[in-house]
Amino acid sequence: MIDAGQYIVSETRTFGIQDFPEVQQEIARIREKTSGMPSPHKADIVISFLKDHMIKSEWVLADPELVAHITSNHAETKNIERLFAEYKKNVPFLFGLENYIRKIFSSPQDAVVNQ
Repeated sequence: MIDAGQYIVSETRTFGIQDFPEVQQEIARIREKTSGMPSPHKADIVISFLKDHMIKSEWVLADPELVAHITSNHAETKNIERLFAEYKKNVPFLFGLENYIRKIFSSPQDAVVNQ
């Protein structure tokens, strides 16, 4: 187990949003700010950029407005990016985080608060 500042990084830890309220707030802000940008790839674009700082070229071509927004506002995502970086060797944790993001972006807007 490694103390990485704010987070205790463990290779056996599983993701639970209740443990990361600042991450929950960042995801909710992204969802709110991109709510007028429909895209079948929105969650994948968000995850790809925040996890690897890469986005597939076909997504860039299909959703240039969304991609521009996600890539220009990354300062508001430092906690999400930090989780992806610190838990990169913990596959179950990353799977849980990615599933949470997908769930938030696929749910109705008013259902976001405590998922």
